[in-house]
Amino acid sequence: MRKHLYWGLVVGVVLAAGSGCSGKSGDDDDDGGSSGDKGSGTTSADAVAKCDALVGLYCPAVMDCLVKTGAISASQRDANVDSCTTSAMSALDCSRAASVTSSYDSCITALNNLDCDAVTAAVNSNNAQNILPGVCAGVILLNP
Repeated sequence: MRKHLYWGLVVGVVLAAGSGCSGKSGDDDDDGGSSGDKGSGTTSADAVAKCDALVGLYCPAVMDCLVKTGAISASQRDANVDSCTTSAMSALDCSRAASVTSSYDSCITALNNLDCDAVTAAVNSNNAQNILPGVCAGVILLNP
């Protein structure tokens, strides 16, 4: 597998994150924050769990697509899922998750129904922003 695949997948996951807090110290009530925050009111613990779940779904879903389209072999899947997940968890620090947007559930649905041809085309063209479904952009709101 090409080295850029890992980076592209990680970039895709990082695109799921956005700045979520108002920047005020002590604002840890996770009630959606202030001015313009699209938080769904999840607690930090819920947001961390949802962030972990998103990454845990993203890498296997993408690798399953790559196996389905023949971009990688089935025997390469698990090692690639592990590498993707490790890199993504490092790049997207889920411990900083403050909340998720109201589109989180739609993002999860989209990840469960990826267009494998589009995913493979994005990987082959090193076009990371097209790997993650658009509905997932900024879905995890991070503390600064």
